[in-house]
Order: sequence, then structure tokens, then C-alpha cells
Amino acid sequence: MKNLKGISKKVLSNQLNELMADQIVYKREYLTGKVKHTEYQLTDIGETLIPIIVALNDWGENRLKQVTLVKTFNNDL
Repeated sequence: MKNLKGISKKVLSNQLNELMADQIVYKREYLTGKVKHTEYQLTDIGETLIPIIVALNDWGENRLKQVTLVKTFNNDL
């Protein structure tokens, strides 16, 4: 949570609960001294999504480059 910005605790909690229900992630809780930590990790099923997410990210980056080039070209006209 501390590394995420722009998302409320409620929204994050709801999303994580949905991902756990779909067996995409699992929750691991542990103690370090008296401090309770919660960690979420991908399940084996969740790990099968990695290539899809990488492909979507690559597509988005390429699309952004195309849009930027078109805007630059149109502004130069």
C-alpha cells in the first residue's frame, strides 16, 4: 500500500480480494518481531498471465510512440 499512489485502501482491498477469489494471487501474513506484514504473491495460475501483461505493455508503449509521432507530425504542418 505504501508504494501505491492514487488508490484508496478500500479499492485496493476489493481488487486483491477479487484476485484471490479468482486464484490469481494469494495472501501471506507473517510477523517480524511484533509487526504484522501482509504480502500478496502470484499463484501458478497468476504467473501464466505474465506474458499477456508484458505483451499488452509492449503494445501500449508502441501505440504511445505512434500517437506521439502523429501529433508531432501534425503540429509541424
